Amino acid sequence: MPESFFVLSKDYLEIAIDEVVAIAKMYDRFAKVQVLSNLVIIQSKINWKQITKRATFVKISGQILRKMSGLF
Repeated sequence: MPESFFVLSKDYLEIAIDEVVAIAKMYDRFAKVQVLSNLVIIQSKINWKQITKRATFVKISGQILRKMSGLF
């Protein structure tokens, strides 16, 4: 499952975290969330661009690319 990251504004951090998590869970109820200060990592089927369009406290967002060893 793809992973996306979201760097949030430190103003109203609790609200910002809840906002991104709620949007992700709205589209994919099985989304897994990891929060590290103002960085939120979401493992979900949903495209990160859809979450970014709806979120107001997101500064930077993108998809995390991981090398899958053993495939090539």
